Formats: sequence, structure tokens, C-alpha cells
Amino acid sequence: MMVNKYILIVITLIFTFITNYIFKMSFLKGGIITIGLVTLGYILYMNIKQRKRYSILEEELDPEKFIEETHKAYRHAGKNKELNSLLNMDLAFAYMSLGEYNKTMEFLDKVDPKQLPKTNNSLVGYYTSLMIVYYNLDDCDRAREMYKEASKYQLKNKRAEHLRAILDANKYFYEGDYEASRRLFSSYPKDKMSKRFELEILYVLACIDEKERNCQSANLKYKKVAKEANGLYIGKLSKDKLKADYSS
Repeated sequence: MMVNKYILIVITLIFTFITNYIFKMSFLKGGIITIGLVTLGYILYMNIKQRKRYSILEEELDPEKFIEETHKAYRHAGKNKELNSLLNMDLAFAYMSLGEYNKTMEFLDKVDPKQLPKTNNSLVGYYTSLMIVYYNLDDCDRAREMYKEASKYQLKNKRAEHLRAILDANKYFYEGDYEASRRLFSSYPKDKMSKRFELEILYVLACIDEKERNCQSANLKYKKVAKEANGLYIGKLSKDKLKADYSS
């Protein structure tokens, strides 16, 4: 995902001479401004690349392809500890979307919480992921410990509030408080959802309907997930649910 460093040097030199010629600046001053411009352009380039990569999982619903692209980014991360931790989290999310919880744990174990940025609520996402994995591996005690860890962080912005709502909604679901779980999942702002997130919430709501014997509502939700989930594991689970229901 990173621009070749030699290309970046050449571009910097070219822009330096251009700015010198146009603005009649000294080489040093022109170089400083050019490096600033190129660096800004590089940051924008990286953000666009990141958005494209994330859209593979969040909108195209293709975890396998997302894993491939993330491994490519991983190879260019070098010794950047923060970036390595974030990429390991990305891989963990992808494997969770495939229903491979042991593999998810493998990558979460590689994450150093101390290296996660403090400004984007990554720690809450990290502990929420651990909680979900532990519940799915039938280690409820460890899952509750992760819930307590995630709950320690202050809600400093709307994004943090949304993450906390998802943390609580998942915890309520796995602990059997379906009414509270449904309320939180259903109230999550639709404009904040990716396609993946929308379908995963819909799948959980279908499971709640099923547990509450509201089979008609559950089947409608399972049908939508089965039709639209592409490579997500919930697509297969939904198809299995529908087959079991129709064959009974």
C-alpha cells in the first residue's frame, strides 16, 4: 500500500525545481514547501487506498479478498508497531466475518493494545472483538472480563457512544437478555452502518426472533441475509437456518 520511496524522492525533486522556477525561491525553501505538498498528497493517497481496502470487506462483503489486500499492506508496514497492530486487528475482523474464531484469536493475540491509537476508539473495538470471540469459544468468564475492560473507556464522542452500544448489545445477546439486545441493535443509526454491519445486525435480530418463536419475522431476515451476504459467514448460517426450517 505504500508508494515506493525512490519514486517519492524523484517526485519531490521534480516539484522542488518546479517551485523554484515558478516562485523564484531558494532550493532549500522550495524543497521544504514541496516536501510538505508531497507529504500531504501521500497522506491523501494512503487514505484513499485504505478506504478502497476497507470497502472490500464493508461493502463488497469479500473477507477473503480483504485478507489478501491486508497481507499486502502488512508486508509494507515494516517495524511500525502501531500500523502492525491495526493491520492485525483488520485481519482479526476479517476472520471473524468468516466465522473462524480460532484464527481471529490468533491475530488478536498479535495486537499490542499499547500501540493502538488513543484517538479513534480502537481499544474499545479490540476488547469488544475479544469478548465476542470468547463467547463464541464458550469461555464466558473471559468474555465478561473483556467486557469490563472495554467498559473502562470514557465516551468522548459519538463514535465512542456507538461502539459502547454495540458492546452492550452483543453482551446482552450472548447473556440471553434479548429484549435489551434488540433495543440497542435496532436503535443503531442506519446512516452509520456499512453493508456488512447492517447484515450482521440483521442476522442477530433474526436469531433473536427465532429464539422468541417469531419464525415468520426471523425467516424474512434470514432470507435477506442469505441473499446479500456474499462471502460473509452469516450468509451460510442463514441458508442453513432456512433449510432447517423448511425441512421440518
